[in-house]
Amino acid sequence: MLYIKTNISDDVEMKVDLYDDEIYTQCSKCGKEMQVETEVLRQILQDGDLASTSLYCGKCSKEEV
Repeated sequence: MLYIKTNISDDVEMKVDLYDDEIYTQCSKCGKEMQVETEVLRQILQDGDLASTSLYCGKCSKEEV
């Protein structure tokens, strides 16, 4: 199981399980929330750079071309 965790305070730690159909991002241009498809996530992980990944919604990706 993969999860993310964060310390809310010195005494409280929060862990959230990750499932491939529950991972979301925001369009880097318009901010629209969108679900990350499994194949896209696989490619991001293969490239190994989560921090600098930018994804665009369908409308904005057409404008970028």
